[in-house]
Amino acid sequence: MRRVVAFAAATLFACSGAGEPTPQPPGTSSPAATSPSPSPNADAVHEFLGSAPLEPGVTTYSLFAPAFTFVVPEGWEGGHAHADYFDVWNGTDLVVGFGRPSAVPGPDGRIDMETLSPRAALRAMARIVDDPSPITETEVDGHPAFEMSLSVDRRAGLLRFEAGVLHVEPPWRQRAIAFDVRGILLVFLLQSKLPDDDALDTPVLSSVQFEA
Repeated sequence: MRRVVAFAAATLFACSGAGEPTPQPPGTSSPAATSPSPSPNADAVHEFLGSAPLEPGVTTYSLFAPAFTFVVPEGWEGGHAHADYFDVWNGTDLVVGFGRPSAVPGPDGRIDMETLSPRAALRAMARIVDDPSPITETEVDGHPAFEMSLSVDRRAGLLRFEAGVLHVEPPWRQRAIAFDVRGILLVFLLQSKLPDDDALDTPVLSSVQFEA
């Protein structure tokens, strides 16, 4: 088993050209989240607010459950801000998305996530893409997880969220991680144009910590 310490990688709508990692599907929008009431840790933990430059440091998104924190490097920006999906990106070639999808929109119809285990969710996603890797074991902040790399030759819908279907497209490559936290199936998706080793070497992934 290859261990990824405190990590969840494993994005919404369509990755495309530089400067816009995940455009919205028709009829949807990505409003910035409303800032919650200040907490005792407000000075120590930054709140994710959607499409805006991010303050470097420990960050959380209060509208997403189950709650977790992660570290944002200098120069990163926020993207989508939905209750079941949000993402951060470095502006050119790396997007990290955090999702609680409702279904996989497979070639034979949608498959509801509530009927799937983490491994089965990746298997369903593998039926959609062109070049899925073998599924391997990993972990996310101590939670057992399953990982798969994938790519597509043309734009394809990969996961369904409340705001619409997450699409992936070339030349982006994806690394999906599926896992369960307190009975909730999560899929974190790293989308990259970087070599795999460089893409994984980011504190956004290595610093993920779920609240107890």
